[in-house]
Amino acid sequence: MNQMLIILLEEVLNIQNSNYNLTKDSLLLGSIPELDSQMFVKVLSEIEKKFNIRFDDDEIDANNFKTIGSLATLIESKKR
Repeated sequence: MNQMLIILLEEVLNIQNSNYNLTKDSLLLGSIPELDSQMFVKVLSEIEKKFNIRFDDDEIDANNFKTIGSLATLIESKKR
């Protein structure tokens, strides 16, 4: 799940050839300049489409979107 999410983020944010070297422990909010408020909405939309899930409003918080790993954990919990 982590690798699929990393690929999606790199594609949506257009950072495939950057030096970010994203891992499951990579911080998201405030750490990737390309992930501004508009791109955050786009990332959410693309995740929902790719993984066939819907985020509830109360799930969109800093803890769930702190790292790639925490976001992957949320996605996996939604798929059950």
